[in-house]
Amino acid sequence: MLNEILTSFLTSFLEIFLSIPFGAVLTTFGTIIYAPTGNRFGKYCLIIGLVIFSLNNLIA
Repeated sequence: MLNEILTSFLTSFLEIFLSIPFGAVLTTFGTIIYAPTGNRFGKYCLIIGLVIFSLNNLIA
């Protein structure tokens, strides 16, 4: 019972955070922050967004 709940929760979590819209939001947010300021957080958002796009491209 608990195993099914955890598996369901983990699946939902991964579907949201590995989706193309979430990757687009991270890429956009990272570009807005990183380009003018050079902030490290913006750089990481940009990199993670591009990794999400790459993973979705490999899966499809």
